[in-house]
Amino acid sequence: ILEIETPDEWVGKTVSQVDVRQRYNVNILGVKMGDEIEPLLNADYKFAPKSHLIIAGDKKDSIRLMDKG
Repeated sequence: ILEIETPDEWVGKTVSQVDVRQRYNVNILGVKMGDEIEPLLNADYKFAPKSHLIIAGDKKDSIRLMDKG
């Protein structure tokens, strides 16, 4: 489980548009804005600027996603 910055090109797009699970083989567990973490329960969530993602997945897949940002 890792916390990463939301990639800039994802801002304004939904989880389903980015297709994180299929493209990067990781799951987004929650979104952190400031000091608050909210569980991510909806594929229609739009990524916000300056947010961080709490992700779970294989180490190599997570690193590949972090290199994206």
